[in-house]
Amino acid sequence: MFFISGKFCKVWKILDKKEKYVKIQLGTSDKQQDGSYKNSTWSAFIMGKQLELAKQLKEGDVINVLKGKVENVYNKEKQVSYCNVAIFEFDVEGGSNKPSTIKKVEVEEEDDFPF
Repeated sequence: MFFISGKFCKVWKILDKKEKYVKIQLGTSDKQQDGSYKNSTWSAFIMGKQLELAKQLKEGDVINVLKGKVENVYNKEKQVSYCNVAIFEFDVEGGSNKPSTIKKVEVEEEDDFPF
């Protein structure tokens, strides 16, 4: 198991939204010594305290993973390994792609005004 912190990723696709998680397809890139980039595509589950923010993500958003993990799980019966990526905390980068946070605003009734 490896822990992730401070990795920028682009959300390519929202795969599924459930009560306890959001499954996304995301991309990462790492700069190589020759100046080129090595790109990777991952399926990841976002869960935990930022689940509601994850449900507002859109394709094309860029996120900075603050807390997550990657683990390789081996299924003996099927003789297959699975790579699981879980994201627990993240920030959304950029202005126009940032999911809006819904705030409840209290409105005074007309009768409450003194005039």
